[in-house]
Amino acid sequence: MPTHVTGSLEFESGPLATVLMSWDVWATHLPYLEVYGTEGSLSAGNPDLFDAAPMVRRFGEEELQEPPPAPGGVHWAAIPLAHSGDVGRGIGVADMGHAIRGGGPHRASAELACHVLEVLLALQRSAVERRHVEIESRCERPAPLPLGQPAGPMLPDGAQATPAAGLRGWPLSPR
Repeated sequence: MPTHVTGSLEFESGPLATVLMSWDVWATHLPYLEVYGTEGSLSAGNPDLFDAAPMVRRFGEEELQEPPPAPGGVHWAAIPLAHSGDVGRGIGVADMGHAIRGGGPHRASAELACHVLEVLLALQRSAVERRHVEIESRCERPAPLPLGQPAGPMLPDGAQATPAAGLRGWPLSPR
């Protein structure tokens, strides 16, 4: 299994993405995820830290200077988080359990997992075969977590799902 993968993705809606995923480096200054658009750039925080605010840099006059500003030489504004950052890793599993118990759809569907796997395998196949690889599967984009709800889903006993509460009481976890 490759531990260093690079490639280009063309989304069905038109945008292009350059991906670099590596487990072969000790450290980097590269961002975790950045999106570049016609009006500016968006930089997501470390996905392992749930309270890392995304940053936005809108196009400004500084970009037209000769020479352009040095990296890190322009102001990026923090975007307030829509949800509390104290939910931790358990939020996905708690959300899935809450949806299953309520009879609703959850965000981590088999359809989405199979689509992601197809894309990852296509990156590898494209590199080996040195050609563009079409993605055959399609999936619905998961709905975002609703705004205005508490920091995490409710546990079956009505308690709030927090790192301290964990997933105690969920029938999906060992007792």
